Amino acid sequence: MTKKVDFPRWVETPKRQSKESLATKRLQYLLCRAALATVPGGSITEFAAKAGVERSSLHTFVRKGEFSAKTAVAIEEFVGRDHTPHEFLRNPLGIATA
Repeated sequence: MTKKVDFPRWVETPKRQSKESLATKRLQYLLCRAALATVPGGSITEFAAKAGVERSSLHTFVRKGEFSAKTAVAIEEFVGRDHTPHEFLRNPLGIATA
């Protein structure tokens, strides 16, 4: 069974947005959700440090619309596969939606 994500409305609208915009917004949401689940207050700076990645790299990958394999796996290992599978970070447009 494929895991689905129930993205909030701000991520999925407008329906005619570019693929690049949709990928970026999905990654923003996934990253914020992961930070909120693992560090007090959801600090991206603290999240990056605890996950062992550079904060600036997180923002670069979000803008690019995909994470590198190494960074995606590091985040998955920190947050947990059940919460944020590395495949979601590598291919945000391939995520099934609820």
